[in-house]
Amino acid sequence: MATGVKMDVTATIKRSAAIAVGIAGLIFIVLLFWIGGELHYRNCLAEVELKHPVALKQTASQVSEREDAIDSCSRWP
Repeated sequence: MATGVKMDVTATIKRSAAIAVGIAGLIFIVLLFWIGGELHYRNCLAEVELKHPVALKQTASQVSEREDAIDSCSRWP
């Protein structure tokens, strides 16, 4: 009877370890997507800054173009 209990405990420990590894893997994948999205967004904003730099005197159309370019940036590639 003692070996049956020991096997149940071992199976439970293995199952718990597998669940923990699975959750850690899922968190890792989510973090990779989050970091990738942030890098994509910041790269887009940097590109907008190069194409439409801020100047002291800007026309309404220049401001509008810059705002539209910023609004087109997203965290989804």
